[in-house]
Parts: sequence; structure tokens; C-alpha cells
Amino acid sequence: MHAQESHILLTPLGDGSFSVVYEAYDVQKQRRVAVKKVAHRNDGPSVYNEIKANEVVKGIRGIAPLLGHYTTKDATCLIFEKVQGVDLFGMMEGRDFCPLPESVVLSIMSSVASILSSCHSRGVAHRDVKLENIMIDRNGRVYLIDFGLASFFRLSNGRETSSTDFCGSVEYMPPECVYEMNVKATATDAWALGITLYALLFGCFPYSKEEMPEVFSTQHHVPLPDHAKVSEDMRFRLESLLCINPKNRASIDIML
Repeated sequence: MHAQESHILLTPLGDGSFSVVYEAYDVQKQRRVAVKKVAHRNDGPSVYNEIKANEVVKGIRGIAPLLGHYTTKDATCLIFEKVQGVDLFGMMEGRDFCPLPESVVLSIMSSVASILSSCHSRGVAHRDVKLENIMIDRNGRVYLIDFGLASFFRLSNGRETSSTDFCGSVEYMPPECVYEMNVKATATDAWALGITLYALLFGCFPYSKEEMPEVFSTQHHVPLPDHAKVSEDMRFRLESLLCINPKNRASIDIML
């Protein structure tokens, strides 16, 4: 049976700028899976880049395995093991964006940092870390999903190669992307990890799109709210991850 015929698309689970993710039923294996459908007008090299990234990070705890892929006349479809749970945006929305306790946030974000660290050790940067791409399953296990914007990097003389390839969601975009400077993908992941950490702790983002230029040009790091009730240790982690100058920014290891 052809892969397309053996997977029945059911209800949409979510959509993005370039794709729609469906819950699907695998007829042959008799199980529920997730199918990411990328229209041909949007796929190009990126969908094959995503397939390659998933192959490289295969086996890392906290990443839903890519089970296969197939092509239809109008789309490329990626089949993933389905995570039975909720993403962090949905979780925060369900509690009216009331901040989570620091201990809970630390547990979640330490797991995300561990997943990212494993990816980085294999030369893969996620580049789209955000609330919507972090899931918690029914057993409390944390997952990092959607490697659609992932990139590959290598070390040259012990230093990470940089690029001028900018991507990601605006709210999570670091200063070097906004100013179109040379970008190190791991530093981009560190910044986005910091923004996600901020959102969970305070129930909001640190600035609007309009406020970004002023914050980036006048601050050494993203300022915390005046009412911020976090430990000194957490304050240090936040300020280190959200350092404006990428050369002084902490790596994701600060959350391990």
C-alpha cells in the first residue's frame, strides 16, 4: 500500500505560514500519527532541509521521530509520531497567560535546553524555538517540534561558522537578525530560549515589535518587569540569555 493511501488525514492540529499539521490514522500500523502537509508552492529546498534535519537529530529524547514522508500532486507530507499533549502557547492561553511558578518553568526549560544541546552537538540549530513549538505530553515529558527552519553549522578552528540567513518568528528574533548582522544559529536559539523563558515567567513578551529598535539600541540586555518576582539565579539566567550583544550572550547550557 502506498504511503499516501495508508494515511487518512483527520482533523487539523495547527497551521503555520507554509504548512498544515493534521492528526492522521496509519491504516497499516493502526495508530494515530501527525502529518505535516507542505504545499508545493511553499516547499522548495526547505522541506528537504527539514527531512534532513530530522534524520540528523533522530533518537534524541524529546524529539518526535520522523516516521516517513510522501509526495502528492499538490504537497509534500511528513509523517511524525504524534505527541499526545499540549503546546506551551495553548497551555498559557488556557490559563489567561497567568505566569507559571518558577520551579515549573525551570523544569520545562531545562528539558528544552537539554534537547537543544543534543541538537547542537550534532551540528543542527532549531532556529524557531517558541511557545508553539514546545509540547508537554500527558506524562509530563517535554518535546521540541517543527524543524522546518532548522539549519546546519560546523566548527572552524573551534568556532561556529556564521551566516546571513535570517528567519524565525518576529517576537523571538534576536537583535543581530533585526540588524542583518552575521548570525550564529546557536546564539539565535539561546535568545529565543530566553524570550520563551520570559513569556512563561511573566505571562507576556518583553516588548512589542515597535519597541524592539529602542530596546536593542539602548540596553545591554532586555530589562525585566519592575514587579519581577524571580530568584536571583533566574534573573541571572534571563539577563544572560537576553544579552543584546551576541558575543556576550550565554549559551543554552546556562539552563542545564
